[in-house]
Amino acid sequence: MESGKAMAGLDLEALFRGTYHDLLRFLRARLGARHTAAQDLAQEAFMRMHAADAGSEIRDTRSFLFATAANLVADHARVEGRRRDILREMAGVLDTDHHEITPERAALARSDLAWVRDVLRSMPARQRHILIRYHIGGRTQSEIAAELSIGLTTVRADLKTAIGTLVDARRRVYRREIRASEGARSSK
Repeated sequence: MESGKAMAGLDLEALFRGTYHDLLRFLRARLGARHTAAQDLAQEAFMRMHAADAGSEIRDTRSFLFATAANLVADHARVEGRRRDILREMAGVLDTDHHEITPERAALARSDLAWVRDVLRSMPARQRHILIRYHIGGRTQSEIAAELSIGLTTVRADLKTAIGTLVDARRRVYRREIRASEGARSSK
């Protein structure tokens, strides 16, 4: 792609053929151990390039594509960080190797499970479906997009929103628990 040429009339197929493997290499280097997401992010970068083609004045399409991909990696890292936080939090609830199962722990686990069910039920059906298919079913975002006949951007946005909903709900529960324990201490 010529760098001095504006994007009007972009031949996206030619850009794809000319840059896809370089873009994948770039994404895999940025993602490190999480390189399995590289194909999803490459597809998303091209989809954004296609969306930007409508009347944009982009002088260097290759640079724009790689900058878009770098931004997607940053977004992906934030979502994965939130997902790891949630999984770490849930691991503490589900980890029974180091603790004896007592009636109190069983009641707490039932309570946490009920909490997760309630939060999941409060989500829109598509967000809930995407979250479960991705984190429990092990499906890729591209597979989910194809399965639901929606765009990859929509899958990512719904997944991000669903994870945010879980994190926000958990924070609210922790704040209530802290206030309750402080109230119990102050009444003694």
